[in-house]
Amino acid sequence: MNCCRIFDNENIKKAVIFAGGNINRCFANEIMQNNSFDLIIAADAGLDTVHDLNIFPDYIVGDFDSVSRHSLISFYEENGSMVLRFPEDKDFTDTQLACETAVERGFSNLVILGATGSRIDHMLCNFNLIAQLKTKGTEAFIVDENNKVYVLSNGEHIIEKNNVFGEYISFIPIDDVNGFSLDGFLYNLKNVCLKRDTTITVSNKLLKKKATIFMENG
Repeated sequence: MNCCRIFDNENIKKAVIFAGGNINRCFANEIMQNNSFDLIIAADAGLDTVHDLNIFPDYIVGDFDSVSRHSLISFYEENGSMVLRFPEDKDFTDTQLACETAVERGFSNLVILGATGSRIDHMLCNFNLIAQLKTKGTEAFIVDENNKVYVLSNGEHIIEKNNVFGEYISFIPIDDVNGFSLDGFLYNLKNVCLKRDTTITVSNKLLKKKATIFMENG
């Protein structure tokens, strides 16, 4: 089982974003080795991670208030990275600016590292960010060594056991979900309504190699 492989289709254009949250270097290295990315973006302190991993980003984005050494910015700029500087007094997080940079360049499949960590405000904001991206047709995955977080919309979805991080899989409603069904799980459901305050869909498990998720809307 290779949980570090995010995409089944290797032919799609993919971007990886190194955000400023905590990033396990060993895990990030596995992600880079098991996925081929067409675009690499470092957002502010994410530049420290790419430097530790000896990765040269295509873009460096942010206000650079948290990168450890500003000399890193000059180093990568001199070696071909495009630097997009923004003021500290701005209306968007560095992670959102990095995502928009990728989307504006034609990428609709994103992996975000460093979107979780000690700043729960940033983490919750990043969850909302990938939900917003989903409404605009962009698939974004927030991953760390313990979790893979992404957004599902209406219709049927097939999930494979070898693409699940760890033992558990949970479904958290972003808004009210109608006609929600699970098949192939330890706890199956049939045509239920999920409210935002529900906890019934937390800590489920897959029983089959492939399982089905369906929702009418939400």
